[in-house]
Amino acid sequence: MKTRKIRKNSPKNQMHRRFFRIIIVFCAVSAAFFIITQKRKKPVVKPLVLQKGKSWSGIIFKKVTVILPLSGPFTQEGIAAKRGIDLAVAHRNSVEKNVLAIRFVDWSKTPIDTLTKHSSPDTLYLVHMPCKTLFDFASVHKGSIIIAPATSNEILTKLPNVQSLIGTEGDEGCFVARLFLSLSKKTSIGIIVNDTEYGKVIFRAYRNAIGEQGESIPYIRWKEAKEKELDTFLNQGLQLLWLCGDPEWIITNYTKIKARGYRGFFLVPRLMDYYFTSEIPKGDIKNFIFLRPYTTDFPSEENKSFLELYRHKYLDNPNWVAAVFYDAMNLIIKASENRGTSTIVYYGVSGRYRWDRNGIKGNAFHLAVFRNGLFTTADLNALTVSRHSFSGKLK
Repeated sequence: MKTRKIRKNSPKNQMHRRFFRIIIVFCAVSAAFFIITQKRKKPVVKPLVLQKGKSWSGIIFKKVTVILPLSGPFTQEGIAAKRGIDLAVAHRNSVEKNVLAIRFVDWSKTPIDTLTKHSSPDTLYLVHMPCKTLFDFASVHKGSIIIAPATSNEILTKLPNVQSLIGTEGDEGCFVARLFLSLSKKTSIGIIVNDTEYGKVIFRAYRNAIGEQGESIPYIRWKEAKEKELDTFLNQGLQLLWLCGDPEWIITNYTKIKARGYRGFFLVPRLMDYYFTSEIPKGDIKNFIFLRPYTTDFPSEENKSFLELYRHKYLDNPNWVAAVFYDAMNLIIKASENRGTSTIVYYGVSGRYRWDRNGIKGNAFHLAVFRNGLFTTADLNALTVSRHSFSGKLK
């Protein structure tokens, strides 16, 4: 099996790191946009609702318009998404001819208002676009079903006609709350929060979800912490430290935390993607636990089939974008074949999804380690700190 390896300092890897830095800036701007609009007494856009008679289940559509960045700075994500879609359609057509008409559009070249002029009421949209663009697009297409599988920004909470497969930053904070409640009695946990908009959104959701039960889990705010306070915080014998902030901050400061004597594991947010791992030395990366939308070894029959198809066709391993778009396309195919069905359940390559009248639920979150160039499922029983070990295998 051939796989592509990217050298740490290769021009291609440098390009990818620049690309993901653009993503981070994008997320920060989008988060700021969301918070500002929330604080306004009169929102710029009225709350969105599906047209009368429309619901998320039993919808009837004959066309699927896929809007991706197939050129420009986001090309790599667009290509990954298209690969996932193409594999889902090809796999379905190998069993039975799919009657859906699928149209691909490159939003880097095609103005969004052009799509609006040629929109059709029987069209479902599968998209990957910046949050501000998605907000404007969804505002115009209020009566349309729009699936944005890889979008996690909190702006989705204001768009009832848009659904994601990976959940928002708020969902991520809730997942960490559930994780910590299951570990807190057997594992010493701490949190360091970087007060950027990205970190604030996740941490606020975490605190709301964990409530009084989380009072025993200490946290400290990075910008406000004095040297002695930070030393005292880190000298509590912590085994797991959640770095609630953006990847650049994590990469810059985790070594400073280690220099103060911390010897445990770091839990890092989902935005800490593949291309940031090259900036962490091999000796350190074994102490990182990543929150991911997809792990290569996710134990489902669908994932085994997906991996085989993907590796055979592209001679590479799929990333999470390809995985969630593969799942999204399969959900759409199932919905088109089961019109009028109130509920569709799909065990996909990234998780279990349920499509009912209220939308798509699943919110894929996986705990992962980075080994041999891949994100694979983290078995917390196998991760030890001194004489202690984490309890419970969490997926």
